Amino acid sequence: MEYVFNGFSLDTKLSSLSKSNVRYKLEPRVFQLLLYFCKRSKQAITREELIKYVWQNRVVGYAAINRAIGELRKVIEEDVTDPKIIITVSKVGYLFDAQIMLIDEERYLPNEKLVSEKPEINEVKAKELCTLDFSVASKKSNKKTLNVVIIIPILLFTIVLLYLFIWRNTVPMLSLTLAIEKPLTTLKGTSFKGDLSASGQDLVFLHKEKANDRVQVWLQKEGKKAERLTNDDTYYTYVIYADDAYVLASRFNNLEERNCEIVKVSLLNKVIESVFNCADRAMTNLSFHVESNTLFFNYRRSITSVFNIYSYQLDTKAFKQLTFSDVTADHGDFTLALSPSGNQLAVLEYRDKNQAILKFIALNGSDNKIVIGPTFSANSHVSWLSDSQLLLTDGDQLKQYDLLTQKTSILGVNTNYGYARAHALTKKIIFDKGKVTANIYQYPLLTEQVNTKQAVTNSSFINYEMKFSNLSKSVSYLSTDSGEAEIIIKLEGQRAYNAKFPGEISTFSNFDWSASDDFLMAGVNQKLYLYDINKQKWQLLLSQENSVHYVSFIDEGNIAFSSNKGGQWQIWGMNLPTKSVTQLTTQGGYSIQFGENKRSAYITKYNSPGIFQLDLETNIEKVLLPEYKITAWKKWQIVGQKLYYIKEQSLYQFDFTTQISSYMSMFELKTPGAFSVSFDHSVVQRELVEASYSSIWVTQIE
Repeated sequence: MEYVFNGFSLDTKLSSLSKSNVRYKLEPRVFQLLLYFCKRSKQAITREELIKYVWQNRVVGYAAINRAIGELRKVIEEDVTDPKIIITVSKVGYLFDAQIMLIDEERYLPNEKLVSEKPEINEVKAKELCTLDFSVASKKSNKKTLNVVIIIPILLFTIVLLYLFIWRNTVPMLSLTLAIEKPLTTLKGTSFKGDLSASGQDLVFLHKEKANDRVQVWLQKEGKKAERLTNDDTYYTYVIYADDAYVLASRFNNLEERNCEIVKVSLLNKVIESVFNCADRAMTNLSFHVESNTLFFNYRRSITSVFNIYSYQLDTKAFKQLTFSDVTADHGDFTLALSPSGNQLAVLEYRDKNQAILKFIALNGSDNKIVIGPTFSANSHVSWLSDSQLLLTDGDQLKQYDLLTQKTSILGVNTNYGYARAHALTKKIIFDKGKVTANIYQYPLLTEQVNTKQAVTNSSFINYEMKFSNLSKSVSYLSTDSGEAEIIIKLEGQRAYNAKFPGEISTFSNFDWSASDDFLMAGVNQKLYLYDINKQKWQLLLSQENSVHYVSFIDEGNIAFSSNKGGQWQIWGMNLPTKSVTQLTTQGGYSIQFGENKRSAYITKYNSPGIFQLDLETNIEKVLLPEYKITAWKKWQIVGQKLYYIKEQSLYQFDFTTQISSYMSMFELKTPGAFSVSFDHSVVQRELVEASYSSIWVTQIE
């Protein structure tokens, strides 16, 4: 049985969904959900009905249904933020708004077949046309017969040319399918970012067992247990095979300073040798060409520069810049992969608006010619399936890009797809697959003990980025309970509700509440949004601004935000009634907050440690906390006359009146990525990662 709708074909016999010769891989439950929708199209369906018939009365929450709906929408909807096929029916459930055509193959005789809508149609019409012309010609006079004899070859020749032209321009891409996924690693904890050896039999990867452990390099040979390759005090961020004798890896000295180094690790005796000092505070991605003994990686010459791709020849130590990114790019050239033949690099240049441009750099000439390709999401990673095909993954989908046809097709849809890498020789694809559970907990400010904490959220997904309001214990936070990041607001004494942000949340910086608690500001997708608590409506501010980072209220009518427009991170002010924008800093600014005295702004900087106090009238700046880490740019908060900040794994308080810092409490387990202190200084909320694991899985192109 085949259900056809909106260009898609759902084949129950093959358990497949396809469109235009592209086959989409669906999880079994998502496939059954789509099948049920097709059977009940144009009808409102309750979630209880879905639990009964799709989940077979198993105990599942609405979050599981929402997550499956979200995965299905990513495949069949043109715009997941404005679904036209799977429509949410308020207080009921869903409606599948598509006209279904049912094709039952058993109705056809064995010698019958369905005619495809491909070039064969042109051939059939050509034959019919020829037969018609000859039959007509036979009834005419000899004079007319002569004319027909002359016209028909011309007509046939024209039809053949037309057919060849259509065929040439409608050749479908090779439809690739994936084998069943299997786990490669079984270590307890987090295993990620693997790379297969040249033969495709052995695996190197990064691993840590516990949240606070430092990431190290591990080796797993085929048929053997995994073994540790490194055991030191550094934090490894990337690893690849160089040859059968050693691997190359990038690492930080620690997660606070993040001084970066590329090293060689011997597979024979595990000896580590330094190769090159990579860009500080930068996740360094690597590719290696064995024949020329040349390393390729992303690098920036200063902390304020954009990334470019460089080569480093290990014998001569020749260091060469290969790309020259636009200085207005958000990050520049970052992710890269070397083709199997070693003739070119595929590079993703991260731009604003959460997009990455695919580029190809030729390596077989002196000029390193660059060809621009299509755009993908900014969190994509790239590798090579062959010299003419790329694999791209963005966390939700595995995509194939064909250099010959310049077309992109989807190999698989799965929200569990993390980092992925293809192996051209064996056609294997390895990818990270895991889960994180994080909830928000509340503690008395002066202690953080297990017996004193109170759960704010209770979820098996991720809840984070909480922010207390200014006059009450109302709080805003992000949640992935539905399968997608959503903004949740919980007013004091009331139930939490979804603020229904208008679009997908790809990146997020922070929240800030107005002094009256009537408005909430959010930095989302590098843009500035204002939410009216009373009207429950969002407003996009400064639509032309695409590099907003940190946001803060100055007062009820004025806001401040950081932006790197012009290539420099500075703080800007905006008057809400007039929408006028003015530059507040000239010496840099990355995050900003205001205390009770609005004349002073408190800022961190992108390239200098410390929290600074800036007098907005005189523009005089002084260092308040000189040792504050650059990487902790969002781990501080001003409440009244107090500044709370994280140092190592503890919470400290700086008193503006006495100018003295004092210890408050030590955080339970891992240091949080964010925290928030209540307006009355009585409690603190933090995100607590309760479970985090991932392993490396493998599939193969069939």
